[in-house]
Amino acid sequence: MTKRTAVRTYPHTYEFSVGFKALLVVGALALIALGIWGTAESYLNGRTVMAQFAGCAFSIIPFIGALIVVPALWRCKLVLYKQHLEYHGLLIDRTIRKQEIQNALRPEPRFGMFSVILRVYGQPFNKLHIAVLGRADDALNRWMKNVPTQG
Repeated sequence: MTKRTAVRTYPHTYEFSVGFKALLVVGALALIALGIWGTAESYLNGRTVMAQFAGCAFSIIPFIGALIVVPALWRCKLVLYKQHLEYHGLLIDRTIRKQEIQNALRPEPRFGMFSVILRVYGQPFNKLHIAVLGRADDALNRWMKNVPTQG
């Protein structure tokens, strides 16, 4: 995820870049084409009905990747506001206020990603690991300044 705005005020949004989203679309189209090709290949060249069925069933997997995983990745983002953050991840959407954060851990950036591990009060979970593709910048450092940190 790369930062969308370079503004020094809030809200500050981290999300995938336009180039990465274009690659997601190309990947989704490739997966759909692979699914269509696999279905046609197994139907036309399957020697038995069971082989045709199995080939068609396995050809559904690329469709699932294209139609479920790619849109889920598309919507991932982290938005920092002055007193809270909004996290839209693969499986969860959460708004977390600074007052709900017990402590935060910021591991060293790896593989072109930075991450923040939050321990929170008042949520259905007590620990949230947020990994963002890109570099941590001044906006994140300013936001984390008043959050209790660990390590």
